[in-house]
Amino acid sequence: MAIVGIVLLVLLLAAVPIGIGLSAAAAAYIVVDPLLETNVIFRQFFSFIGRYSLMAIPLFIFAGFLMESTGLVAQLFRFSDALVGWMPGGFGVATVLACVLFGAISGSSVAMAAAMAVIAIPEMRKRGYPDWLSGGLVATAGGIAMLIPPSIILLLYGIVTETSIVALFFAGVIPGLLLAVGNAVSVMGIAWWLKLPRSQFDAKRIWPETLGALPALGMPVVILGGLYGGLFTPTEAAAAACGYALIYGLFSARGRFLKTLLPTASRALGLTSVILFLVGSVGVFQFLLANLYWPQKVTQWVVDMGLTPLGFIFMFMVVLLLLGMLVAGCSDPPPFAQLSGLMLDAQLDEVSGLAASRRHADTLWMVNDGGNRARLYAVSRRGSKLATLRIDGVDNTDWEDLAAFDLDGRHYLLVADTGDNGGLRKTLQLHVVEEPAALVDAAVKPAWSIVFRWPDGARDCEAVAVDAEAGEILLVSKKRQPPELFALPLRPRDGRLQVARQLGTLAGVPQPDTEEVRANPRMARIRSQVTAADVAADRHAMAVLTYRDVLVYPRRNRETWAQALARPPRVHPLPWLPQAEALGWSADSHALYASGELSPAPLLYLNP
Repeated sequence: MAIVGIVLLVLLLAAVPIGIGLSAAAAAYIVVDPLLETNVIFRQFFSFIGRYSLMAIPLFIFAGFLMESTGLVAQLFRFSDALVGWMPGGFGVATVLACVLFGAISGSSVAMAAAMAVIAIPEMRKRGYPDWLSGGLVATAGGIAMLIPPSIILLLYGIVTETSIVALFFAGVIPGLLLAVGNAVSVMGIAWWLKLPRSQFDAKRIWPETLGALPALGMPVVILGGLYGGLFTPTEAAAAACGYALIYGLFSARGRFLKTLLPTASRALGLTSVILFLVGSVGVFQFLLANLYWPQKVTQWVVDMGLTPLGFIFMFMVVLLLLGMLVAGCSDPPPFAQLSGLMLDAQLDEVSGLAASRRHADTLWMVNDGGNRARLYAVSRRGSKLATLRIDGVDNTDWEDLAAFDLDGRHYLLVADTGDNGGLRKTLQLHVVEEPAALVDAAVKPAWSIVFRWPDGARDCEAVAVDAEAGEILLVSKKRQPPELFALPLRPRDGRLQVARQLGTLAGVPQPDTEEVRANPRMARIRSQVTAADVAADRHAMAVLTYRDVLVYPRRNRETWAQALARPPRVHPLPWLPQAEALGWSADSHALYASGELSPAPLLYLNP
């Protein structure tokens, strides 16, 4: 018995995932016990996850992710905002209400937190909510899905303990609603204390938002009505939810929905794999505990303590708290860099800039370096070329970066013709192009162009970003140390030659040490050169790329970019990426994409 406890405790303290810890602890005992065969580990694992009722888990998870990709979650959120957005902390209350409605569909707290983080947090930032409040609210409101039926947690509990799942679903309704009310009251009190702005009540908005949300509101009616009416088992209800979301997606988005179907299924498969591995590990551990008579021994120990029912509940809560502290540490953060795709198209052979589309979901725009044609390329997150946009009337002298931004309700791309390796160019150009409505091969002309010069002589510049809210274009020099930060007006009042004004310098750019210089002199000489930059859509940070690192400079409320970049950044070493020169934030401001000037080129997804 001691070997099980020792192995499990050591692995938990070492931050090993809980599923591996349970399996390893059980396997350690089974291997040394002469009465047990080692193949019992695999038999118990697969017999436990082979139950028919467990099929509901991947189906509910898939239904939740389908709701996000089809826009049903966003419709629920707009409906909730129309109903309660006028209250103190109304946007936070709307987030809680949307979580209740989404929880009644997906049953997955992970899927709900992921969806609401993409939809709600950027909007709360725009309305002045501090990050600690918006992030904490989404995290705690995500727990509502653990109680509101069809909860995957209750589903697992019912399977493991052989309790009626429908009865558990009934039991979870009131606690789930109480948790939602508690979250709503808390955010209202915090909003009143912080004096956060709130919107005006608009009765005209309620009816159209209700009509828009009817498809989303119909799904919990189908799921819960079928369950409680005796028409569906939990597994059949999950399948009905998937079918509902698939039919809606096919009719509402058609081809665009089909393009997102495989990535959505991949996300659902990843989460399902984690859950089922944990369930199988519990099955192996449960088999061992039953053979060692631990349940009977623990029961007798608790009975001998003479606890009252209330005392037992409090003791159990303490045990859960202690275990939760260990298990929370076993949740490894995602790796900084993951391979998103591979760009095999021959035209994408020297990518020097990229930006996430503000108009088309899951789409990146890219440009090639100088000497290539004046083209913009629409590329999927997997690296497939979707469309080519020819820009008439301009030349690609030395295109080095690309930025996406919204202005006056329109979606734009800014092409930076700012490269100057030899320090010979007296003037440089920036071209602004409006994003097309459709991803098809086409030709466009710049909406406007900016011609500018540096205030004190030529310099190379490969990093350009746009802060549309401030009306500024930010430029970072490449070779000078420390790198210099300049600014230009985003939309000058006239077409005269502009002069970039210096705002400051960038702090904390890593420099090569003696060992690096000795091992690779050429790489050491260029490792700290800045090759790309981008401002997040929600303006919370600027990301800067060098040949070796990604630097993230967070910006505080009411802080200028010069002040933000004067503080040391968070430094993330890059994985292998030759000639790393393209970097851009995702449209939701949560992640980054990066690539380089080679063919075929990897497309990296970065979690800063």
